[in-house]
Amino acid sequence: MTKPYRIRHKASGYFYQRYNGSNLGKSGKVYMNNQSPLTMCDNEKFIRIQIRHNTLAYKALRDMLSKYAIGKDDEGEWHSTSYRVPKSEFEKEEL
Repeated sequence: MTKPYRIRHKASGYFYQRYNGSNLGKSGKVYMNNQSPLTMCDNEKFIRIQIRHNTLAYKALRDMLSKYAIGKDDEGEWHSTSYRVPKSEFEKEEL
């Protein structure tokens, strides 16, 4: 049985979570099995992240992640930026 864990972005300390304004946050999603963004799609070497511009995560991470930006959504009220961040920049943190 796998110990509960979260997926942590090494450089920022933020955790991967399902989209709640941002795919990176202070608490993150707890995984109880091996089905996480790090293990899914083995042929894909990136994790796709989307961050809304009106969040604290965007203010904290926009410069750090700018080299991975793949596009902006400036329509509607939820302006956001999408990133393709290498899986190597994340790690499992057991709880």
